[in-house]
Formats: sequence, structure tokens, C-alpha cells
Amino acid sequence: MVTGPDTESMDEERFTEIAGTVNVFARFRPNDKLRLVAALQRRGEVV
Repeated sequence: MVTGPDTESMDEERFTEIAGTVNVFARFRPNDKLRLVAALQRRGEVV
């Protein structure tokens, strides 16, 4: 599980890496959710 505050200090490369491996994302604000969607799309996922 990863929380929104945990991801604030991550660079985009690290965030994209964990986006493909973590199954539970908690306490994400709307802008965190947009960042997650973009990271998944960079990995080739359909969102």
C-alpha cells in the first residue's frame, strides 16, 4: 500500500515504477490520481 503523502517526494521515474507494482493506493488527492493515471499510461496500461 502506498499513500499520497508517500509519493510526494518521488520522482516521475520511481513513481511510474511503483504504479505498475503496487495494488493499493490510499489517501490520494485528485492531482495524485491524475499523476497515477499518467504513470500507468506511460507503462502502456489502459486506464
